[in-house]
Amino acid sequence: MWVGVTHTSVANSLFPITFNANWYITCYIMFYAIYPFLNSIIRDMNQFELAKVTIVLFVIYYVVGFVLRDIFYVNHFIRFIVMFMVISYIKKFKQDEIINRSVALKLMMFGVAGLIGFHLFIEFVGLKVAYIGTSITRWTNMSNPFCFVLALGTVSFCLCMNSFCNNLINVWANRCLLIYIIHENYMVRVYIRPLVHSYIYNRFGYNYIVLWVILMGILLFTSAAFLGCLYDISIRKYIHKFGSAVFGIVSNVIDNFIMKSQKC
Repeated sequence: MWVGVTHTSVANSLFPITFNANWYITCYIMFYAIYPFLNSIIRDMNQFELAKVTIVLFVIYYVVGFVLRDIFYVNHFIRFIVMFMVISYIKKFKQDEIINRSVALKLMMFGVAGLIGFHLFIEFVGLKVAYIGTSITRWTNMSNPFCFVLALGTVSFCLCMNSFCNNLINVWANRCLLIYIIHENYMVRVYIRPLVHSYIYNRFGYNYIVLWVILMGILLFTSAAFLGCLYDISIRKYIHKFGSAVFGIVSNVIDNFIMKSQKC
């Protein structure tokens, strides 16, 4: 079961962001780099111009790109930009209309109904068309427009609620990303989980598969949460200090380079 473990796989597990094992964090970093420029572009657009750009981008990357994902060089980074454009338009021109409980519920219902209907359709067609039947997972990702509408409705509904503060929720929300990174660690996902699944099958069989899946999920979450809490109270502050120091040095180097370039 451990055949295939290499220095590269170990490095991917220990440094998931550096080796792009967690793509979305790299995406966030890239997005932060262009965020000021996007804001500047959006600020100079009127409602008609921004609506036109937003609709075109959404149709290209969330409708056409969802079905034919290789046709317009679709990737997660571009979808981040499209999401930002949509939310920026709503925030700038349609905030009072979208941040409404009735509208939020309609968006959520449309998203849920669309997801259920779409997946039923895919399951049915998949029985007839082998390509679709063997590619079910490609339709369940962030490019799905129904997922986007559902997320938009959920955020709108939450913004309509009365604000409240819960320390327990804040503590666990602060650790959610950490728990996910540990849970989806390369070594855990590729080697440890299959090893546990194989042990369960060889020892107990699959007579109680649903129960084992639930227990496995609880075990994974509990273990990841424990390791996340251990990291949080031990070395997190030191890593934060180190990262802040490196960021400060890099920022100063870039600022000095820009200043010198402007003088030339």
